[in-house]
Amino acid sequence: MLRLSVVALVLLTALPVSAQQSSRTISVSGSAEILVIPDEAILQLEVETRDAALETATESNQATIDAVVAVAMRYGVPAARIQTERIDLQPEYTSRRREDGTTVQVLYEYRVRRAINVTLRELEVFDDLLRDAVAAGVNRINGVEYRTTDLRTHRDATRLQAITAAREKAEALAGALGQSIGRPLSINENGFTSTFGRVAYSQNVVSEVAAGGSVSSSPGQLSIRGSVS
Repeated sequence: MLRLSVVALVLLTALPVSAQQSSRTISVSGSAEILVIPDEAILQLEVETRDAALETATESNQATIDAVVAVAMRYGVPAARIQTERIDLQPEYTSRRREDGTTVQVLYEYRVRRAINVTLRELEVFDDLLRDAVAAGVNRINGVEYRTTDLRTHRDATRLQAITAAREKAEALAGALGQSIGRPLSINENGFTSTFGRVAYSQNVVSEVAAGGSVSSSPGQLSIRGSVS
């Protein structure tokens, strides 16, 4: 029976290798997707303070950051999974008209901002932690990103499924022609894409939580895709 060599999954024939590669090959690709439940969430929080005195604005910001860190640690988040960014300090000016009619820029306050990222693995306390963090002084929620701590294992599983899909496709193509496949001449991994869940919040959410409301975020599923050819 005439036999085909396959680029992804190939059967060597009695023909020389050069002949096989040039005239008796078929190319196939296989892809796979795995949906996993996340076991980790990164809360991207921010504290902003304003005051006419620079020292007051920075001290108030640091005090609030310390309070938020204390909240996270109270819910079991270790210090290693709490990351604070450097202070972003910006003077604010306003226009003031002089008696002679000219306009000058006058410094009227300082705005201090600092972001804090909390990596939470006990997702069952997500709502409570977020509520208490806002009560402690967080006034901006930049987003929540869901991830998996076992990404390597899931990628390995996706790769194996993609290879299986490529083999099945090669067998189907060759079988339709009454032929068969054998060992591959080449196998190429085309890479992975990981679509992690991300939830964006608006400023309104913060005011609602501070007023005694609740915020609930469903992690859903994460998509991990891989392909080979």
